[in-house]
Amino acid sequence: MSSRSLILISLMGFLFVTLTQATEHIVGGKNGWSFPPTKDYYQQWSQQRKFRVGDKLVFDYTPSSDNVIEVGEKEFEQCTQDDVIDMQYDGHTVVKLDEAGKRYFYCGIALHCESGMKFSVTVQPPS
Repeated sequence: MSSRSLILISLMGFLFVTLTQATEHIVGGKNGWSFPPTKDYYQQWSQQRKFRVGDKLVFDYTPSSDNVIEVGEKEFEQCTQDDVIDMQYDGHTVVKLDEAGKRYFYCGIALHCESGMKFSVTVQPPS
């Protein structure tokens, strides 16, 4: 077997392993994305997990009751919508974590954000 073939096979193996290591995180676990039982529920949920580039966040919720808003840190802390990055209302939102860094999410319905329906993640580079 030529060295070119070995390199190609090695590269394909590396890509397969890298792609299969991505994780889908069901936000809120079995409860899904809904009004939290405690104010720190979602932040604790996110702190118990490791997030890497290529992973996905899956938000399942009732569209008439909740939404998913991605914002910057200032808006996250204040639960404001001055500079919204993305807003989804479809009931099944999938967010691909495509680059390393901090990301911020909350529900913008009523006082859900102020009540703790919010969390941040630190996305690590792929392993």
